[in-house]
Amino acid sequence: MVAAFPNFAAAAAATDCDGRSVLALAVVHRQSHLVPLLLARQAQVDAVDADQRTALMLAAQAGDPLAVQHLLAAGASATLRSGDGRTAAELACDRATQRQIQWRCDAQDIGSRLAKSPSLPALSEAEAAAERSRRFRLRVECLPRGADSDVLEDNIRLMLEKRGTPPEYLTVGVDPITQLTRGHVYLDYAERSKARAAANLDGRHVLGCTVRVIEEGPVFV
Repeated sequence: MVAAFPNFAAAAAATDCDGRSVLALAVVHRQSHLVPLLLARQAQVDAVDADQRTALMLAAQAGDPLAVQHLLAAGASATLRSGDGRTAAELACDRATQRQIQWRCDAQDIGSRLAKSPSLPALSEAEAAAERSRRFRLRVECLPRGADSDVLEDNIRLMLEKRGTPPEYLTVGVDPITQLTRGHVYLDYAERSKARAAANLDGRHVLGCTVRVIEEGPVFV
């Protein structure tokens, strides 16, 4: 639908009464599937609202890891600060999202300092930091909704450990108010081969549900 608007560039510059762009509104309303489409149509990734918050800050605050992933991949700045002086990592509502953004923030900070220095050897330090933060992510869907997050996490971990594919990080999608599960989890692996092996979980039964596994590719945590 986004591609159907020939004057999208002009529309993308419009804001609501809170100064939020189309991209920011997509994040606020948890329409993360629209984020890459909007970015592909040249939406300004670091545009700020009336509170000086970027789309990345809003995604972090909402706890939307997929939106965060898309925005970081598009080059969103993790070092900018909101009107109250906080970065996206400091606004994150969960530790996994905070780690994901903080790694990028550190890498961008190093890169910024290196750009002001003629010392090229240090450039590899930033690249190495980015490489260390890369993880291969799977999204496991069709899990029970409204369950206790700890019970679901324990069941998923036990199953993966028995299969020899325990993840480095396991993040359960939960409702920010009730803290009950939303029916999906994210699995992060340091190695692509292990992520692909874990993807064989697709079609298996977990707590009475037949799960689907989606490979979301590399992310930075």
